[in-house]
Amino acid sequence: MASPSSTNSPALRDGQDFPNQTRAMFGRAGWILVVDAVVYWNSAAEYPGPAAALCVVVALIAVFFLGLGWWMVRSSKSGKQELYDSILELAAIEGSEKILDVGCGLGLLSIAEAKQLKTGKVIGVGTWDQAQVSRYTAENARENAKLAGVGDKLRFENGDLLKLGYPDGHFDLVTSFMTVHRLAEARDRAQAVREMYRVLKPGGKLLIHDPEASEYRQVLTKLGANTVSLSNQSYLWAVSSQTLSVKK
Repeated sequence: MASPSSTNSPALRDGQDFPNQTRAMFGRAGWILVVDAVVYWNSAAEYPGPAAALCVVVALIAVFFLGLGWWMVRSSKSGKQELYDSILELAAIEGSEKILDVGCGLGLLSIAEAKQLKTGKVIGVGTWDQAQVSRYTAENARENAKLAGVGDKLRFENGDLLKLGYPDGHFDLVTSFMTVHRLAEARDRAQAVREMYRVLKPGGKLLIHDPEASEYRQVLTKLGANTVSLSNQSYLWAVSSQTLSVKK
């Protein structure tokens, strides 16, 4: 079984997840340090003790935001690869499956899935919002597939999470990584989950890693899913998330 972490080689195009939020963490840290220095400079001569104490407290706040920024970068560069490993372990791909990866982004999980196939195929479907992941384009995803040598087993398509353009019971495995929660309305998230379940074959497996995974468990239980389980919490990108594993 190929390790999904191998898809994160320097040759592949990767991006920073949640780039705006990551920049905001570093930006806050920078402004806090500037303000801290100005306040200390203006008050140290007259109130040396309190000024020093205040300087230390404010500097610690800046360090906190720097730490969050570093954690978000680390989450994108290596942390998510660890989650891909755990998802593929749950998937237990045999080699002939039809797989749908919903919200595929730059295709790293899709590529990891394709590398484990012999005769099967993967479809990565997405909308490619660059506000969520930098360099987030379908062209970069396709280029990644070519560089990884799985272009014949994997294709990328634009798609609507609320109405997947595939027939009922078409896929052996459906995966989704940190995508569904981006839908603002609970009813839309529920519809997206129902669509993923709809295109899944009887006996197939659905794996969703998401901050709102426990919410989706209720939706799938109502649909009559045979097995619904949740993993332990993970804390990448400064948010708590879980993997929902479902058998139809």
